[in-house]
Amino acid sequence: MITDSDRLHKLRAIAQSGLGGMGATDFLALSRLPYPPELEARSADRILVLRLTAQRQSFAMLAAADTIEVLNQRSDLTVDDAFMFTCEAVRVFLSLNRERDAIEALLRAEAFYPNVSAELQDYLHVTHSVLYTFLGDHEARLQASLRVQRTPPPEHPYHLNLNPGLARGNVTWALVVAGRPAEALPGAQAALDDIRQRFPGGGTHAQFEVNTLHLRAMLGEDPDPAEFTRIYDLLHAQGNTGLNSSLLTAQALAAWTCGRTDEAHRLFQQVLECMRAQAHVNHVPLLLYDQVLAFYQEWGNASELVPVLHDRMRALEALRRQSHVMFQELERQAFELNRIRADLLLSQAELITRLSAIGERRDDATGQHLKRVSDLVLRLAQELNLPDANLMATAARLHDLGKVSLPDSILLKAGPLTPEERRVMQLHTIHGSELLAGGTSQVLATAQVIALHHHERWDGAGYPHQLKGEAIPLPARLVAVADVFDALLSERPYKRAWSRPEALAEMRRLAGSHFEPRIVDALDRVVLTDEGS
Repeated sequence: MITDSDRLHKLRAIAQSGLGGMGATDFLALSRLPYPPELEARSADRILVLRLTAQRQSFAMLAAADTIEVLNQRSDLTVDDAFMFTCEAVRVFLSLNRERDAIEALLRAEAFYPNVSAELQDYLHVTHSVLYTFLGDHEARLQASLRVQRTPPPEHPYHLNLNPGLARGNVTWALVVAGRPAEALPGAQAALDDIRQRFPGGGTHAQFEVNTLHLRAMLGEDPDPAEFTRIYDLLHAQGNTGLNSSLLTAQALAAWTCGRTDEAHRLFQQVLECMRAQAHVNHVPLLLYDQVLAFYQEWGNASELVPVLHDRMRALEALRRQSHVMFQELERQAFELNRIRADLLLSQAELITRLSAIGERRDDATGQHLKRVSDLVLRLAQELNLPDANLMATAARLHDLGKVSLPDSILLKAGPLTPEERRVMQLHTIHGSELLAGGTSQVLATAQVIALHHHERWDGAGYPHQLKGEAIPLPARLVAVADVFDALLSERPYKRAWSRPEALAEMRRLAGSHFEPRIVDALDRVVLTDEGS
């Protein structure tokens, strides 16, 4: 009997490093609610997401739906945990034919995606492949499966959800459903070997055992009966009935291949009984119906062929209805999402304008410096063919927001600053970063990076962190060039306005020490373009 202390220790270890070699049945027993009160909230959240995964993999979909309800009450999930939870929820809701809930979960997963750890981001492709399966788009499913390139390391808690064996297995079964089984067998066997080693006895292990045996039978093999017995025992130990129809089909195909027609007929009848008893429809039964039909067509038994055709037509019609509902809901949600995004963009633009105006009123008499810096950042980014040029240009308007914290005696001083005053002046980078911290939008996150680092120097002699070279974030490197160039061209209480040739010559002189040479070269081209127009 496991003690409360042992349970607490094991749950903490799983939240930190995953299930390791623990089987799904043991983990589901260990992770039952309630959790020990000493278990940290972050650990409890992750255990719940892993529990949801284990339930989904074991085809315990109603129990998984209950876990989703519990997770929906957790308001402080980390981005990674929330992303994995919503992706898992998509898969559960699709299995339960809850299309609307699946789409809403998918949209939440898409929203989390940009901020998710790199090694987990490809789980969105896995989720897309499941959606395409539901919609019957087998080629799109295959392409989505092929996009999965990154997986977390074995010691990562979500290695259960996304690992090389799983990724390879998804590709192979996508090939099978797309009508290319011969291409799939080598990858299927390699994926099964990997899953056997990493997650023996789990739901994914059972799925891969059944799929690989089914594929072998499709390709004309006659597996040893002991293999079928072993897998039936595995499913029974898990209480997993969701794979019975596929395993029976594999056994029937093997019997048919070897000429055991009566045995194949008996097994195919059991396949039909299993599929008729299923509460939910998916595209795998269509593959199974096609294989049953092929058998009865070759056998020439019309009395058996007619009910199979009838069952297949009913399944196909149910899938078409599902797809129609799904497409309608996707269209509605897309319209609503675009409306919300438009509102957010307007609100965000208004926020940026108001925030930048705070800084402008302090030390820019014309109020145009920040706009000019933003415009020049946009042109530099475009000249360098950089992505997110508009985002960086918008964020650049907040690069000096931290100056609102400086006293006028320093900010507006006409003469040179004392060393102490200069130290205080340099703190505006820290203050600006602190003011912008915690923003959830990409613009505010980029603005925070720019505010903190736009006074770093290419040679490492800048502030506040003495970053050097490409360690300085690219948006900050762009703003550094645009900010100084515009400052040189502007009149200030302590200096005259320089001419454009003078300013450009100074920027060239500082390339390689103060600024990244590549960006100064881009500035040179932009200025020459202006002069030539």
